[in-house]
Amino acid sequence: MPSSFCTTCGTPLAEGAAFCAGCGSPASQGQQASTGIGSPSNYSSASAATTTTGQYRLGGLATAIAWVLGIGCVTQIASAVTQFSRAALISRFMDRPYSVSMNEMTDADNAVAGAISFDLLFTVAGGILLVIWAWRATKNLDVWNLRHRWSPGWAIGGWFVPVASLWIPYQVVQDAWRSTASPATADPSTFESEGSNLAWTLSFVTFWISSLLWLGAGRMGDELSDILASDRLGGVAALVGIVASIAAIVAIRQISRRHDERR
Repeated sequence: MPSSFCTTCGTPLAEGAAFCAGCGSPASQGQQASTGIGSPSNYSSASAATTTTGQYRLGGLATAIAWVLGIGCVTQIASAVTQFSRAALISRFMDRPYSVSMNEMTDADNAVAGAISFDLLFTVAGGILLVIWAWRATKNLDVWNLRHRWSPGWAIGGWFVPVASLWIPYQVVQDAWRSTASPATADPSTFESEGSNLAWTLSFVTFWISSLLWLGAGRMGDELSDILASDRLGGVAALVGIVASIAAIVAIRQISRRHDERR
């Protein structure tokens, strides 16, 4: 007769088992004494409460992130189209100055400014939601006593610390993926038995490529040749940003599903 049961799903725990065979919860946090037999000495109602309180469902927030970043992809397409269009207009003006009217240039300028403004708006909104999601995912790892390299505080602050932002957010999200791997495929005490979430890796790398391209575009001068180069760089940055957004949506939904299945 089993001496303990999982408090998450009620599955009997085999003697010496490290994980629940039913839901994958670590046995050290998921043991519940059976009626009168083999009660673990360290079990208490307080320890049981930690398995049912303080956990966050991530699915709803992941859906919100998907919507915001999805709309952001539309604005990035608009940003790329308007910048490439203005670049073509400038190139034509430089070759044949009288072939482009002032109204055409003004309309192109307004289109670029509007598209970039909406692009920035949805990028910032998506970033805020992603930071909140990272904090909640890290809090879940705390509640489940699963290994992770950064505290919930760093899950927020790591995005804003110069230089450290190059790797802390990446590790925070990767830990949310690796530490919740099923016991059949990974050991939570190590990060060696399951690889990275490739969608998040792609998203993070392309995000920084896009950011560097935007930075290069913003450092151009005010001459027509500078604006031409800036528009071309900005257009490419917007296209790379689309890849980053789509990959982020895939990664966040994958990890959120894994977290919600553990509750």
